[in-house]
Amino acid sequence: MVTVHKLSPGGGIGDEVEQDAQLDLGVYSHQVMASPSNETLIMPTRGNDEKGGQPPDTGSIEVYGFKSGKLDLLASSSAVPEFGPRHVVFHPSGKWMYLSVERQNRLLTYSMETGSMPSTSPTFDCSSLGREQALEGRQIACAIHVHPNGQFLYQSNRSGGFYEEDGLRLPHTNEDSIAAFSINQESGEPTPIQHIDVPSIHTRTFSLHPSAKLLVAGTVQPVPVKSDGGVRIVPSALMVYRVAEDGMLSFARLYEMNTLGKLMFWTGMITLPES
Repeated sequence: MVTVHKLSPGGGIGDEVEQDAQLDLGVYSHQVMASPSNETLIMPTRGNDEKGGQPPDTGSIEVYGFKSGKLDLLASSSAVPEFGPRHVVFHPSGKWMYLSVERQNRLLTYSMETGSMPSTSPTFDCSSLGREQALEGRQIACAIHVHPNGQFLYQSNRSGGFYEEDGLRLPHTNEDSIAAFSINQESGEPTPIQHIDVPSIHTRTFSLHPSAKLLVAGTVQPVPVKSDGGVRIVPSALMVYRVAEDGMLSFARLYEMNTLGKLMFWTGMITLPES
């Protein structure tokens, strides 16, 4: 489901703009981003596994025009089975779009030559994982951000899925990490320069401080894990990393979070005006 709202002169959210009832929004719309030209909207739809009698869907990249707030589907592209696009981000130059592919743990690069329409196929394709050995359970690529200077890109990876043992629902603990890439300024190609482990489980979201000197990652929820013959609870947490001038990350601090039984899906940082 996607809704469009008008903005008031003061920036408040106004009335919803009615859309065509037949508008194709794909399966599991996951994010909406305005293109660098501000003439189109790019929406990755994650798709779904076979569930409740519904057939599996590979997901897609949907491109819409949005004059006067009315969405108009201009293009739709899917790829191989288990595509599962999750998040997109644009290079500050507007030349390239980067796509985090959840189910394949991939980072795809698309050309944005027109500024409004991504190329029909990726120009570069690389893994988001630091460990390529076989992993048990589900492994998921998540959030993605480009450094404001356009020289680096960051992508989160989280272990996913649970298994039952001795009456307990336990998480698979595979790779929870932040991947750092350098970006070729001529071609837009990302090259991995670091995979730094996250000292928690199920890292879903992260954000860069406006100064780009700090990165904060968050885990979804408290999870039980086996420990010393028993079970302990790993709490939700925020992890702070320093960002060096060469784009490399170094761990600074972990803050345990009480999410009051809710799921932590998103983190963000703002700079407050000085009083």
